[in-house]
Amino acid sequence: MASNRLVNALVGAVVTVVTSFVPLSPVLGGGVAGYLQRGDTREGATVGAISGLLVAIPLAILGTLVAALFTIVPEGGGGGLLFAFVFLAILLVSSVYSVAFSALGGVLGAYLAREYRGDEDDEFGERSVGGDVGGENGDAVDATSSTVK
Repeated sequence: MASNRLVNALVGAVVTVVTSFVPLSPVLGGGVAGYLQRGDTREGATVGAISGLLVAIPLAILGTLVAALFTIVPEGGGGGLLFAFVFLAILLVSSVYSVAFSALGGVLGAYLAREYRGDEDDEFGERSVGGDVGGENGDAVDATSSTVK
């Protein structure tokens, strides 16, 4: 299950990067990860947050390298240090943005998966997949257990 979670989070991270030109793209990436996870909203939030973290890690590495490049200043210059502090603060906020909105997207994706894919837990806590099909006289019949609702 953990390997599926990581694969789903990686797919969500790729979606976030591909749709990065769209505002709130971490919600889209986290939503895809949560939808693919097919769990409850807690699992969706977890896989969404992992997806956001996977996006934030390369950003943090790149940001640190850029900050290190601009902190090399001549003697007596404090401007580079101030720039590095501001840059790292912005990097922290953007990382929190990425993880938080990806987790929100994961919750929404898990909710949508549960609503529209027909994922339900039966009385034994096992997930049934399939949804409803029409029975006789228009009654809804569960395709996995053939019971009339």
